[in-house]
Amino acid sequence: MQNRKKLIYIIGLGRSGSTLVGQILGANKDSRCVGEFLSFVSLDDLSRSEYKGALDVRDLPCGCGKPTRSCDVNAINRYLQKYDLHKVRKWFSNKSFLPIDDNNKELGEFFESVKAVYESYPETTIVDTSKNGRLLIGLRRTSVFDDYDIRGVFVFRNLSEVWQSWRRGDKSYLKKKSRLFLAKHIIGSLLWTIVAFCQKREQNFFLNLKDLRDDPKTVVNSLNTALDLNIELDEENQIIVAGAENHESGGNPSKLLISNRIRIQR
Repeated sequence: MQNRKKLIYIIGLGRSGSTLVGQILGANKDSRCVGEFLSFVSLDDLSRSEYKGALDVRDLPCGCGKPTRSCDVNAINRYLQKYDLHKVRKWFSNKSFLPIDDNNKELGEFFESVKAVYESYPETTIVDTSKNGRLLIGLRRTSVFDDYDIRGVFVFRNLSEVWQSWRRGDKSYLKKKSRLFLAKHIIGSLLWTIVAFCQKREQNFFLNLKDLRDDPKTVVNSLNTALDLNIELDEENQIIVAGAENHESGGNPSKLLISNRIRIQR
């Protein structure tokens, strides 16, 4: 089905390179990276724990430099202009598997609203860096996305490096969480990642951040083949950004403001 819209969902632990990989995939001329869109709109409120001083996700800066609420291209702002935030957290917590079925009207409406935002962009490939394994399982289990080609890209980084990155991280983001909290967060995320990875393996791609740093050309060529993309590199193995400005919220939204190339640092 040539006209089938493709959704590439980035999954993995935070601080594993998911934002970088999302921006690499979004550099394809027919792709758009919407950042952690699905993760934000599946919360039961707009709070981001005062992340970087923002009391509301709409106060976060868009990657273009405007506040999220002022950017018409930003996926979160597009969603909130048309829809109230769906209170769906109860479906994403304390469950071994998501109870998704076509009889669940409210959850079905939520996925329909998410799909409408994805389809509001002309690009044929949407890249979402939300990382949450349960959300990927939900996308694949609901009939709303039956007409989408859903691919999972699993980004892996050495766990000791992830741990150190979390411990060194922005304290307003971590809110000075204990080691026990961080360990539980990592273990929980890993378990859902494993469950999601085991589903529809033929539609998943595994990417080691170390391999990307050591040999970006080989990894990018593998991504192009596996995901049917056309990401270009220059002679210095910097990825050529074919699209316009970055309009992401969440993660590291302003990486692409400084250059029309993505430089992969070791």
